[in-house]
Amino acid sequence: MIINTNLHTGGGDEKKVIFPIVEHMGKHLKNVLLAKNYGGGVDEFLIIPYAVFSDEKENSEFAKPSHKIQRTKDYYGDKGWIKTIVFALPFNPDLVSKMDCEEFRILLCNTVLERLEDPQMKILKTFNYEIFKKDVAKEIVLYRDNIKFK
Repeated sequence: MIINTNLHTGGGDEKKVIFPIVEHMGKHLKNVLLAKNYGGGVDEFLIIPYAVFSDEKENSEFAKPSHKIQRTKDYYGDKGWIKTIVFALPFNPDLVSKMDCEEFRILLCNTVLERLEDPQMKILKTFNYEIFKKDVAKEIVLYRDNIKFK
């Protein structure tokens, strides 16, 4: 399984905080679970911070359609199409723009850990979510606690 990151912002100052962390996180986590297979045909886990609207409800509603298991193009292999678990995580862009990158890195990690406990999506019966959750949580904690943003 590949762990990837992306971002969706409103294009303000929040992007200056989120973009470097999304790249940093992706660089460090991309291949840590490469040899793992959790079943269900799921090959990718995608973490996407959404910081578009200051209104929490509006931002959550905007991110919600992306927060699911979806079929995506395989940009890193030769499978054609793969199943991806997408965690679309809403953040208030006004609050994020006042953070430094390290503060946001910790917040993003903690948010992923919380969402792993309550994924808020239908999980495929053939996907071993419990083992996936344990493995991803371990890697997120190692990243959060040991790989600081410079």
